[in-house]
Amino acid sequence: MNTNKTVTVTLRIASRTLSCLDISRILDWQPTKQFNKGEIVYKRNPARLREEHLWIYDARLEKKTLFEEYLILLVELILKKKDNFKKLRECSIDIFCGYTTYNGQGGFILKSKLMGELASLNIDFIIEFYDLCKIGTVK
Repeated sequence: MNTNKTVTVTLRIASRTLSCLDISRILDWQPTKQFNKGEIVYKRNPARLREEHLWIYDARLEKKTLFEEYLILLVELILKKKDNFKKLRECSIDIFCGYTTYNGQGGFILKSKLMGELASLNIDFIIEFYDLCKIGTVK
């Protein structure tokens, strides 16, 4: 197991009109997290309310799983429900990937087949890298 990195792969669906329950029904898929329009965003700032519904599904595999395997799992799940996703055209949909390294090293490969599948979904793909060595969290 590589303990020098942490990976998250998350499907996020945001909508001003469709509730999280509506999204779940359309997809026939339950989120791992959900936030509803009008809810408080941060407990420390109760005046700030969510402006849209946010439906979140975190790809969950064993910690030793490679980044690509998380992404493949999520893409396969989405492809099985591609017709359902077409009903969410008004929603903002993305796959968010967080890649944190604890030693300044790391990387991954996105194979061309997977990139093609991602492109065919018409879903934005976001990758954020965090190097905890450079921001002073790890010494």
